[in-house]
Amino acid sequence: MSTQDQSWREAALARSEAISDAWEVTKTYAGRLAEWVLFGCMIVNIVEILTKIPTPVSNVVLGIQVVMLDVGGFALATMAANARDQGNEQAARKAATTGRLLIGVTVLTLLLVTLGLLWPEQLGDSVNGAEKVLILVRIVMTVIYGHVIHSLRRSEMHQHRVQTQVDVLEQQVGQALTKIEQNLALQVQQLQGEMQQNSASISLQFRGEIQALSEQLLTLISREESLQNSEEISQESDGDSTEESDEEEEPDAPSEANGTKSQGRRYFLTFQEVSEQTGLSISQLNRQVKAGTIEVNAHGKIRVKSLENLQQNSGKKSDKNSKDSQRGPVLRLVGKS
Repeated sequence: MSTQDQSWREAALARSEAISDAWEVTKTYAGRLAEWVLFGCMIVNIVEILTKIPTPVSNVVLGIQVVMLDVGGFALATMAANARDQGNEQAARKAATTGRLLIGVTVLTLLLVTLGLLWPEQLGDSVNGAEKVLILVRIVMTVIYGHVIHSLRRSEMHQHRVQTQVDVLEQQVGQALTKIEQNLALQVQQLQGEMQQNSASISLQFRGEIQALSEQLLTLISREESLQNSEEISQESDGDSTEESDEEEEPDAPSEANGTKSQGRRYFLTFQEVSEQTGLSISQLNRQVKAGTIEVNAHGKIRVKSLENLQQNSGKKSDKNSKDSQRGPVLRLVGKS
C-alpha cells in the first residue's frame, strides 16, 4: 500500500470519529430529556396502580418508558465515563451502576412482554403480576435516575467552579510572580548600584588612608633624621664645651707670625666648623673619618694640627670659598696615627 493511500485512509478514519462523538453527545442530550419523559411515565404508572386505564394508553406508556429507560442507561454510561475523566470517581461509579440497572429493567420488561405474548394462557396470570411489580420497579428507578442525573450535574458544576477558581488562582499567582520578579530585578539593580558606589567610596577611602599613612611615614622618617642630626649636634656641642674649658687653661694660640711654635700644637674643632673652614661637607668628613684619614677625639671633634692654604688641601671648593681661603688661613687636619 502506498503512502498516499495510507494517509487517505487515516484521514477518513479520523473524520468518521465525528459520527461517534455526535452519538455520544446525542445520548447525553437524550439522557437529560429522558428524565422529564420518565417523570411523566411515572405519573401514568401511579395512576395505573390506583385505577384501571385503557389498554392502548398503558401499552403506549409502557413502550415509551422502556425506550427512555434504555436511553437513560446508555446516557448514564457516557456520563459516568465523562465524570471519571474529570476525576469524580464516586459519581462515576454511581452513574455506571444506575445505568446497568436501568438496562436490566428494560431487558426484564421486554422479556415479560414477550412471554405474555407467546404463552398468554399458561403465563398470563404470572406475567400480569410481574408487570405490576415491574411498574413499581420502574417508578423507583425513575426516581433514582433523576437523583443520579442531578448529582452528576452538581458534580460537574462543582468541578467547573473549582476549575474556574484554579484558573483565577493561577492567573493571580502568575501576576504575583511577575510582580515579585520585577521587584527582585529592581532590588538587584539597586543593590548592584549601591555595591558599585560603596566599592568606589571604599577604594577612595583606602587610597586616602594609604596616602595619609605614607605621609605620616615620611614625616616620621624626616623626624627621625632630624632627631639623629640634633643628637649629633648636641654631642658636638657637649664636646665643644669640654674643649673650651680645656683651652681656657692653655695659653692662646700664637699668631701666624710665630708659625714655628704653633705648628707643634693641636686643636679640636667640630664637624660644622671644619666644614665651614675647608668647604667639605659633613658626609665627606664622615667618610674620611671612617677611612682613617681624619682623627676624631672621644667627644666627636676633629683634631686640627695647623693652618694652611685652602688651595693646597681641597680642590673641590667653590670659587667663593677659594677667594676666602686666599684671604685667610685654613685648617690642616690630622689623620689617625
